[in-house]
Amino acid sequence: MICYSCGETGHGITRCPHISDLLEKGILANDFAGRIVYKDGSPIKCRPDETYIQAYEHKQCGQYLKSHFVMIADDPDNEGYLSDTEEEDFEPIQEDI
Repeated sequence: MICYSCGETGHGITRCPHISDLLEKGILANDFAGRIVYKDGSPIKCRPDETYIQAYEHKQCGQYLKSHFVMIADDPDNEGYLSDTEEEDFEPIQEDI
């Protein structure tokens, strides 16, 4: 028997010492249906190849935090011209000559 929560053999999820420890510490909880969730009731989201413990550790390390920031380098088609929205905000500097 392989434990789905830690990946070790010899016990199941209901007798997993790792999950029991996190339940005792109040980090994880059982929901109304008996499923293991975070203490706030949110589900533990696992990748297909990872255990509950690995998913918990990844979340604690911030490994699931991803940035979707995209930066476009110099655009050769836009040679210094402002876009329509930028032109509306642009106020030219008037110099006294």
